[in-house]
Amino acid sequence: MEKASIHTYVRNMMALPFLPAADIEPAFQLLALRANSEQLSRFVHFIEEQLINHAIFDIDSLSVYGVSVRTNNDTEGWHQSLNRKQCSRCCQTLSPMAIILSNWLLFLKIV
Repeated sequence: MEKASIHTYVRNMMALPFLPAADIEPAFQLLALRANSEQLSRFVHFIEEQLINHAIFDIDSLSVYGVSVRTNNDTEGWHQSLNRKQCSRCCQTLSPMAIILSNWLLFLKIV
């Protein structure tokens, strides 16, 4: 495969979770048949072991088809705001961080 084709191939593999759960494995099998080099075969094996045939997570948990929030951007935003507001230079150890998180949870009235 050419470099552009490999790029498209990898992108297609990475897009599998956006398919309905029932379509992920058949689409993976079609893509796996197109692996025509040792490197791509190793990549296919990795995807198969880590995503398709995972011991703990099944295909249904892999699929994000129809899910409104598909990223952890909300969590990342919270983490950045926490760092910016309270932890920019003061949290070099776990103890101050634990105090800040505890205060944050009390502020949010979660605890």
